Amino acid sequence: MVKGWSSVTVAAALFLYLPRGAALAASVPPCASVMPPASTGGSASRALSAVDLVGLRDIGPNSRIGPTDPAMTVSPQGDHAAFQLRQADPETNRYCLAMVVLDLRSKASPILVDAGGDLIRIESDVRGVAATPSGIPRPITPRWSSDSRWVAFLKRTGGITQIWRAEADGTGSHALTKPELDVTDFRFATDGTSIIFQTRPSRTDALAMLEQEGRTGYAYDARFTPLSGALPHVQSRDDAAIYVLDVQRGQVTRASTRQADWLREQIRVVQTGLQVADGPDGRSARLIRTVDDPMGLQLRLQTVEHGVRWLCEPQKCRGRLISLWWTSDGRRIRYIRQEGWGFSETAIYEWDPAGEDPRRLFLTSDQLSDCGPLGPHIVCLDDAANAPRRVISIDPDEGRTDVLFDPNPEFRERRLGAVERLQWKNKFGLPSFGDLVLPVGYRPGQRYPLIVVQYESRGFLRGGTGDEYPIQAFANRGYAVLSFERPLDIGIVRAPTDVKLAEKLDQRNFADRRSVLSSLERGVRLIIARGIADPRRIGITGMSDGAATVQYALLHSRLFSAAAISNCCTDATTAIVAGPAAAGHFLAEGYPRVGEGQGFWRHIALSRNAGRLNVPILMQLPDGEYLAGLDAYTGLHEAGKPVSLYVFPDEHHVKWQPSHRLAIYRRSLDWFDYWLQDRRSADPARADDLVRWDALPRPSPRPITPRASKISLRTNDPAMPRYRARQGS
Repeated sequence: MVKGWSSVTVAAALFLYLPRGAALAASVPPCASVMPPASTGGSASRALSAVDLVGLRDIGPNSRIGPTDPAMTVSPQGDHAAFQLRQADPETNRYCLAMVVLDLRSKASPILVDAGGDLIRIESDVRGVAATPSGIPRPITPRWSSDSRWVAFLKRTGGITQIWRAEADGTGSHALTKPELDVTDFRFATDGTSIIFQTRPSRTDALAMLEQEGRTGYAYDARFTPLSGALPHVQSRDDAAIYVLDVQRGQVTRASTRQADWLREQIRVVQTGLQVADGPDGRSARLIRTVDDPMGLQLRLQTVEHGVRWLCEPQKCRGRLISLWWTSDGRRIRYIRQEGWGFSETAIYEWDPAGEDPRRLFLTSDQLSDCGPLGPHIVCLDDAANAPRRVISIDPDEGRTDVLFDPNPEFRERRLGAVERLQWKNKFGLPSFGDLVLPVGYRPGQRYPLIVVQYESRGFLRGGTGDEYPIQAFANRGYAVLSFERPLDIGIVRAPTDVKLAEKLDQRNFADRRSVLSSLERGVRLIIARGIADPRRIGITGMSDGAATVQYALLHSRLFSAAAISNCCTDATTAIVAGPAAAGHFLAEGYPRVGEGQGFWRHIALSRNAGRLNVPILMQLPDGEYLAGLDAYTGLHEAGKPVSLYVFPDEHHVKWQPSHRLAIYRRSLDWFDYWLQDRRSADPARADDLVRWDALPRPSPRPITPRASKISLRTNDPAMPRYRARQGS
């Protein structure tokens, strides 16, 4: 199967890291499928199911999450790549993890160099709360030794994250650090013989102080976030310790001030997206932000040689620059730039700092990431609209691509709906785009129910932002799908160099919310006009900003006949349940004070409009946020409207548990079948849901021709100009 590892060995190694008592199928070793098969055993196609999507093997996070460390790295010798494979297992509700090394010069199967561990999720400090968890997998970056013989990476077991070492030939792996130090990040030092790493600040003292305070009652202050629990949170602390590990001796010492500052700068560069690529002879290339571009919309390319800085002046080396690297010969710089209609295309450019203008080598509608040199060629992670992430090589001279490694060869045997990129402008003149996915077995001239999935449509069309609405599974159920990319914030477009003015323009008369809805409606009407979508059977879904779009659309559009949301809702009690720190933020954003702004809430709150809403709404909310949806749910329920709410435990803004993902996929499919196709699920697991749904009131028939809502936006509402109706990231 792979060098030094039989399928039984892989299964046994991974089993060691599963929880005791996990329910496992007796006939299938746990995690045996995390490494893809050498052959799929056939080419017969079959329908794609929700299980197929949940069980995909992933390299890195499965959607865009902003600036992060890479998920794949190329060895210093340029002939191997390393990355972590991740596969969700809904049966055990765990993830199977494998660190692998791929020979880029051959078609050999990747070498499994380490197996097991727990999923590491991104954590961040939010409004002073330390280590706020998310459901987003953290990219696990393999960092190569200078001799390309082994990789170091983060691995979490027993609740503690350590630095591990794995030999590139698959002969073994072990931890380099000790469990008493919970590591959050690391880099090889410039000397190549030591590792500088950062640890998590100690919570022991802070937790002891909270316990002591609780004996006399907690003072209600900025530490509280009622949405996520009744107790105060530990506040952010800047006391992370930084250490140096001598790899040969295994000794750990405190980092010097210079070493600590160096590591913090490396981490900061990643977090800001201002990437630096070191070249030969002390040269480096970097992305910079200029003083007239505070939002970072026009990053610039710069080189530094012997302290002298050279700025690439042509327009082609500024804009949405994503990453950069040196060619194998160290003479030229290559970089990724998003461009085209609505920045929907990905281009690779090459620049010779000796004087030539940049030239474009490659252009695609796929999403490329983590690119690097492979001799004269380029190796990248590639996400295509109809293919999950793969490792590819690009021949820049011929414009040809070659798949070096496909983690999901079985996916080629699933039936998929054809994908077509659509482009249009909204009423504000902003370019918008989306991908139309036709139903499997589509027949021209026949109208189909349409599902809108938001709010990103670059790369693999899986489940939209948050990955909850399975696009190709809908296509296999007989739906057309519009995968919708929200346009740029209207304020950013109109005032790209003035942050405060951009925010005001976004907020004034709900301009940004109206801009998004305009783009969405025009995209849907394009599909209706082509005779593909049935205007009486349009469903809309959304998570985060997409959920805010659903909320606004249900109040200001007559286009949609059923809805499903993953977060809810902007309402009068939002500031209350979010806690004092968030309440101050909302006031600064333009929310009215508690008990005020009745005219304001009439334009945005579902609870204030429950009596006139007529669309079945499915809410599948995380337990860390569901309180914010109770205003809307209760108002709709008491008004006799069709609304159904489900709460998922131990979840955050983005849900992460495999069993929850599968349940949400399946319920979303069955919900729209029920309301848009008059189809009842035969799945025994849906029996209780059907009883609940049968008890809901029936909505009135939708008009054949969608009409705009009669609600108007009154510009004389004093609260209106300051409001920005957007939710989380």
